[in-house]
Amino acid sequence: MSNRNKKILEILIHYWKLGRNAIDTSRILREVEGHDAIADRTAQIWYKKFNEGHTNLQEEPRPEGHLL
Repeated sequence: MSNRNKKILEILIHYWKLGRNAIDTSRILREVEGHDAIADRTAQIWYKKFNEGHTNLQEEPRPEGHLL
């Protein structure tokens, strides 16, 4: 995970703990970090993980793709 992505996740979890919603948080991040900082849907996915108790900011390994 890049330093920028880690920073964005730290900000996401901070705003989640404050009770802000995912859409507002992603818009704030885009204002501060640039238009490509995070998509609304990505923020919603992370908020869902936080709500399910997954607040560890370590990136989970992704399953390997199948070759055709």
